[in-house]
Amino acid sequence: MDIVIGNKSQGNLQNMTVAEYQRMIKRICQYLYEKYRITVNLQNLKFSEMEINCTFELKEEFYKYHRVLQLMMFNLPKSFKKLGQISGINKKEQRLESETFYRGNSSTEVKIYDKKKHLEQTIQFRLEENIMRIEFILKKTQKIKEVFKSTLVSDLTDEKINQFYYQQFTRLFEKPYRKWQIENGNQLKNMITYHKGKNKRYWKSNLLRECSNKE
Repeated sequence: MDIVIGNKSQGNLQNMTVAEYQRMIKRICQYLYEKYRITVNLQNLKFSEMEINCTFELKEEFYKYHRVLQLMMFNLPKSFKKLGQISGINKKEQRLESETFYRGNSSTEVKIYDKKKHLEQTIQFRLEENIMRIEFILKKTQKIKEVFKSTLVSDLTDEKINQFYYQQFTRLFEKPYRKWQIENGNQLKNMITYHKGKNKRYWKSNLLRECSNKE
């Protein structure tokens, strides 16, 4: 059974706590019994796939973050496949804009997308704010068990979810970026040193010209 988080007015904009999710499952089971006389054993209820995400407001429109997001996706582990993008046409501004970036493997996927546009396109819900969603998808039961040590719905907690998300964000985005930042800075310094050594007169003349312009 696929259980979708959300409501008719705002879709899945607002996530649920574990307690809210479990109450919803109980309501579904009650409906199954009242409607079809089907009894469901909740003790053995398991996850087969999970989408764990965080949604936050942006200062600018989503398309202005394209280069940053591409760098974040570039720094993901080599075990992840090629970067995928979903783009749309902005007729008003006459440009092609990426709406979703995703990259993953057979067990895990990372997705970053324009949640504002997604809500507009799927349920016609419009927001004034620009919002982005960063999502980690656990695609297999085995992966869920590896992460949470259990696949049972009853064993999941908000603390476990928050801890997993924070660890994944740090491991996949923050640490690789810090490493790239240092390596990129060193590479730029080496390039400057190399070209400066080959063209000393050019560098001196440019330096003198810059000083005279400042005066």
